[in-house]
Amino acid sequence: MKSVNPYAQRDLREFGEHVRNWRKVQNLTADELAARADIGRSTLRDIETGRGTTQFAAVMSVITALGIDRPVVEAADPLNHDLGRMRAHLMHRERVR
Repeated sequence: MKSVNPYAQRDLREFGEHVRNWRKVQNLTADELAARADIGRSTLRDIETGRGTTQFAAVMSVITALGIDRPVVEAADPLNHDLGRMRAHLMHRERVR
Protein backbone atom coordinates (compact mmCIF):
# COMPACT_ATOMS: atom_id res chain seq x y z
CA MET A 1 0.00 0.00 0.00
CA LYS A 2 1.24 3.47 -0.87
CA SER A 3 2.25 5.66 2.06
CA VAL A 4 -0.23 8.43 2.88
CA ASN A 5 0.96 12.02 3.28
CA PRO A 6 1.04 12.78 7.04
CA TYR A 7 -1.25 15.78 6.59
CA ALA A 8 -3.74 13.69 4.62
CA GLN A 9 -3.55 10.99 7.31
CA ARG A 10 -4.33 13.60 9.97
CA ASP A 11 -7.32 14.79 7.94
CA LEU A 12 -8.53 11.22 7.41
CA ARG A 13 -8.48 10.63 11.18
CA GLU A 14 -10.26 13.92 11.84
CA PHE A 15 -12.88 13.22 9.16
CA GLY A 16 -13.41 9.74 10.59
CA GLU A 17 -13.90 11.18 14.06
CA HIS A 18 -16.50 13.59 12.66
CA VAL A 19 -18.32 10.69 10.96
CA ARG A 20 -18.30 8.69 14.21
CA ASN A 21 -19.64 11.72 16.11
CA TRP A 22 -22.40 12.26 13.54
CA ARG A 23 -23.35 8.59 13.99
CA LYS A 24 -23.50 9.03 17.76
CA VAL A 25 -25.46 12.31 17.53
CA GLN A 26 -28.04 10.46 15.45
CA ASN A 27 -28.07 7.62 18.00
CA LEU A 28 -27.07 5.00 15.41
CA THR A 29 -25.03 1.91 16.12
CA ALA A 30 -22.19 1.10 13.78
CA ASP A 31 -24.18 -1.86 12.47
CA GLU A 32 -27.21 0.35 11.75
CA LEU A 33 -25.17 2.93 9.87
CA ALA A 34 -23.30 0.29 7.90
CA ALA A 35 -26.63 -1.27 6.88
CA ARG A 36 -28.08 2.12 5.86
CA ALA A 37 -24.97 2.88 3.81
CA ASP A 38 -24.99 -0.64 2.33
CA ILE A 39 -21.38 -1.26 3.35
CA GLY A 40 -19.69 -3.73 5.65
CA ARG A 41 -19.08 -3.01 9.33
CA SER A 42 -15.32 -3.27 8.76
CA THR A 43 -15.50 -0.63 6.00
CA LEU A 44 -17.31 1.72 8.38
CA ARG A 45 -14.63 1.04 11.00
CA ASP A 46 -11.95 1.97 8.44
CA ILE A 47 -13.75 5.24 7.71
CA GLU A 48 -14.27 6.11 11.38
CA THR A 49 -10.65 5.39 12.29
CA GLY A 50 -9.23 7.25 9.28
CA ARG A 51 -7.69 4.22 7.67
CA GLY A 52 -6.81 5.31 4.16
CA THR A 53 -7.82 2.14 2.33
CA THR A 54 -11.57 2.66 1.97
CA GLN A 55 -13.09 3.36 -1.43
CA PHE A 56 -14.40 6.89 -1.75
CA ALA A 57 -17.78 5.58 -2.88
CA ALA A 58 -18.16 3.91 0.52
CA VAL A 59 -17.36 7.19 2.25
CA MET A 60 -19.99 8.96 0.15
CA SER A 61 -22.52 6.24 1.02
CA VAL A 62 -21.90 6.81 4.73
CA ILE A 63 -22.21 10.58 4.60
CA THR A 64 -25.35 10.23 2.47
CA ALA A 65 -26.83 7.80 5.01
CA LEU A 66 -26.04 10.35 7.74
CA GLY A 67 -27.75 13.09 5.70
CA ILE A 68 -24.65 15.32 5.54
CA ASP A 69 -23.72 14.69 1.91
CA ARG A 70 -24.81 18.10 0.58
CA PRO A 71 -22.75 20.20 3.01
CA VAL A 72 -19.72 17.97 2.46
CA VAL A 73 -20.00 18.15 -1.33
CA GLU A 74 -20.66 21.88 -1.21
CA ALA A 75 -17.59 22.39 1.02
CA ALA A 76 -15.47 21.11 -1.87
CA ASP A 77 -16.89 23.70 -4.27
CA PRO A 78 -14.11 26.18 -5.07
CA LEU A 79 -16.66 28.97 -5.36
CA ASN A 80 -17.40 28.59 -1.62
CA HIS A 81 -13.85 29.66 -0.74
CA ASP A 82 -11.94 32.91 -1.17
CA LEU A 83 -9.12 31.38 -3.22
CA GLY A 84 -11.56 29.62 -5.54
CA ARG A 85 -13.55 32.78 -6.13
CA MET A 86 -10.34 34.73 -6.80
CA ARG A 87 -9.27 32.16 -9.39
CA ALA A 88 -12.68 31.22 -10.80
CA HIS A 89 -11.64 32.41 -14.23
CA LEU A 90 -9.23 29.43 -14.39
CA MET A 91 -12.13 26.95 -14.18
CA HIS A 92 -13.48 28.03 -17.54
CA ARG A 93 -10.31 28.15 -19.56
CA GLU A 94 -10.19 25.96 -22.64
CA ARG A 95 -7.27 23.63 -22.99
CA VAL A 96 -5.10 24.76 -25.88
CA ARG A 97 -3.13 22.21 -27.89
